[in-house]
Amino acid sequence: MSHYTPTSQRLSQAQSQSPNPTTAPTFYPPSAEPAPTVASSATSTTNAPLGIAAAPEGGVAVGGQSGLPMGHAGLVDKVVGGIDQALGHLTSSKEGVESGKLRAAGGKEAQLGEARAPHA
Repeated sequence: MSHYTPTSQRLSQAQSQSPNPTTAPTFYPPSAEPAPTVASSATSTTNAPLGIAAAPEGGVAVGGQSGLPMGHAGLVDKVVGGIDQALGHLTSSKEGVESGKLRAAGGKEAQLGEARAPHA
């Protein structure tokens, strides 16, 4: 014999036990808060460690520079960029993650600041 309780029944039980039954119950501890929303690095330079910003011609570039050609990532650039991102995550290096994203999206030239990337 199973002791399974359907989700709708568990929710109704939680709401009936809640001090304010008009609000939905929270299933995380009161001390924990939901994670804040972070703007993408392509639209904001405040969160981008390398100063990545939208370029006037489209795409993103280091410092939002204009007049740069669009970079294209080949297979090797995508692999190396993915490795750079992973190493950046492992070492908690925001610069490494951003650098890897640029390499994977726009190639080595975009990583060096000599070209734009389609996205980052």
